Amino acid sequence: MAAKGKLNVLGSDGRVRVWRKVGESDKLKNHNDTLNDGGGCGMIWECSAPLGTRTKQMACKSTGGVPRNLVFPCVHNSGWNKANDARVGLSTDLSILLKSGTYADVTLRASDGETFPAHKAILSARSPFFWAMFESQVSDGVTRHVIIGDMSGPALGILLNFVYTAEFDSTGRKDGLVWQDVYAEVLSAAAKYKLPILKDQCDQHLVKVCNADNSLALLCLAKQHKLVHAEEEVKDWIADNLDDVLDADL
Repeated sequence: MAAKGKLNVLGSDGRVRVWRKVGESDKLKNHNDTLNDGGGCGMIWECSAPLGTRTKQMACKSTGGVPRNLVFPCVHNSGWNKANDARVGLSTDLSILLKSGTYADVTLRASDGETFPAHKAILSARSPFFWAMFESQVSDGVTRHVIIGDMSGPALGILLNFVYTAEFDSTGRKDGLVWQDVYAEVLSAAAKYKLPILKDQCDQHLVKVCNADNSLALLCLAKQHKLVHAEEEVKDWIADNLDDVLDADL
């Protein structure tokens, strides 16, 4: 996994106008239309890698548009690559541990009956809620089954994958899921289990499950949980597919 960066162009109203995900640099061209708001703007380049984040900020004027061939390199040292390799290896190993259930000492049962073998030590290390749960149950003997009654199997699977790997992954789940319900459960779990980064991941991934049937529900969900990025992206998706959305809503 290479270092990643993002380029935010902020209009005078403070709203993000341009978002680009890149590998090590971003070249922005011919985006003058994003700045025709009659005011100034701010431009922030943020480069993130496993060992830290570097940010560069500049000001520009909408009258001149975005400078062409603007490049903000993501400068990093060789230590980042080594640390990143180690992180990816650890994530992969923990993912295998979760899927195989090897040495699992607790089973989590979702509301629909789907079960997930898990490991108390990992759950406790990643979530203060699980830490408190297992700590309080020590006096009651070994706890091998925990019912998670407010999460379906698909939602609990997403939660556990994040707990083990720090990655958001909804692939491999069955088609036909009511995604607005799944994401609602995951967002509630992010608050309950004190996993704020999981909420951020939902913010980034919500639009990926958007379709004509669920777009309005997803927009309401984004507003409810204050998912700023997702709200803007879902709005854009609806605008681009308005005829399909209106037909689906009839």
